[in-house]
Order: sequence, then C-alpha cells, then structure tokens
Amino acid sequence: MELRAERQAEGIAAAKRREAEGILLPGKKHTGRPRAVGPAELATLRRLVAEGTSVTEAARTLKIGRSIAYAALSGLSGDDR
Repeated sequence: MELRAERQAEGIAAAKRREAEGILLPGKKHTGRPRAVGPAELATLRRLVAEGTSVTEAARTLKIGRSIAYAALSGLSGDDR
C-alpha cells in the first residue's frame, strides 16, 4: 500500500514539474479536472442573469450545478488557465 501511494505522489509531482516547464503530454494543455464552465458558458450565464433569470434557472438551462454557477459569477474559478 505504501509503495502505491509513493509512486502516485511521484507521478503527481512529475506532472506538476512538466506543467511548470511547459512540457506536457501530447494533447494536454494542463493537468487536473476540466472546467465545468468555459468562456462561452460564462457569457451565456451572465447574459441570462442580467436578463432577470434566476441563477438556479440559468444553471438548469446550461446543465451545470447551481454552486458552480454562483462560483463562476463571483469569479471564484480557481487558478486562471
């Protein structure tokens, strides 16, 4: 069990080093989970809310979670990629 955790930690560290150096695996732009709300979805979300739609309804329309919608509107998107 310890060996697996050690190898996993080494792999994560190696991926972070590659990302920092700009040397990623083919087809990858960054490591980690893909964003739920891209620029197009964020623009649509902001437009819907500005037109008077509730955040809950706008989130349902875009098929994203309500908490994701609130975080995107408040600018809590984590690191900028």
